[in-house]
Amino acid sequence: MKKLLVALTLLLAAKVSANTVPCDANDSECTAIGQWRFGVALGGGVITNPLHGGDNIPLIAVPYISYYGENLFLDNGTLGYTLYYHDQFDISLIGTFNTEQAYFEKFHPSNIFVQKSLLDASAELPGGEFLAEQRVISLDDIKSRKWAVDGGVLAHWIINDNVKVTASWLSDITNTYQGYNADIGISYRFRFNNTPNAHALIKAGLKWKSRQLIDYYYGIDKADTLNSALWYEGSSSYQPYLSFAYSYPISKSWTFKFNAKYQQLDTVITDSPIVEDSYTATVFVGGKYEF
Repeated sequence: MKKLLVALTLLLAAKVSANTVPCDANDSECTAIGQWRFGVALGGGVITNPLHGGDNIPLIAVPYISYYGENLFLDNGTLGYTLYYHDQFDISLIGTFNTEQAYFEKFHPSNIFVQKSLLDASAELPGGEFLAEQRVISLDDIKSRKWAVDGGVLAHWIINDNVKVTASWLSDITNTYQGYNADIGISYRFRFNNTPNAHALIKAGLKWKSRQLIDYYYGIDKADTLNSALWYEGSSSYQPYLSFAYSYPISKSWTFKFNAKYQQLDTVITDSPIVEDSYTATVFVGGKYEF
């Protein structure tokens, strides 16, 4: 169940589109006003985990649920209320899971045992080498990070039929990391003359995460290890990303889907002893079945 929640949160958290424009009958991604939609994507994929000791997250079955009313909407893990809507602009208040903690889920059986480093005040290895020689720390060796729920503002600017700008400003409403995050991106939608029901979307954007967020999740202190050489204090971070999505309805219930995303991590994160890779990536290919 934890793995399913992790996958759902990471893959779908950014999918929200508080757009109440009447649906195109050929658009498999549009939800008509007042209509619930339920589905599941089945296929193969992976979300890479940039942490030392962190498992990549397999994508096999991912549920979809959405509802859009005149103002209230639900899109998987995001609940929102549209404050203002115009053909070219809308603004909403939303609440959604923060995705950062998903990388810190611990699936290894060894985590049920107490780590020796938390109990051994000598901070020395048996051979007499001081622990300062260590430069990284594993996910298995740190305290757990908690889930957080963010709340804030989401806005869309419709430039034309193909181009849309999306921006959000969110804060931690659960008092977990006590910080903020923001996202701005621009997307371009392609349609194909020979396959009018298919469409592709490419999006480029930039995420900003506050010092409090980075320090809570990626900072290392005495609660994680007694080795002070590994202690790390985070600061605010900027992370550019690029994503691509393609969908093509093959029947009334089935839609072929391909999704890929690349997000670059800056040195504020990669300098943390818990981080191994300088990026995260998501790939999924399969079919979405709508009930």
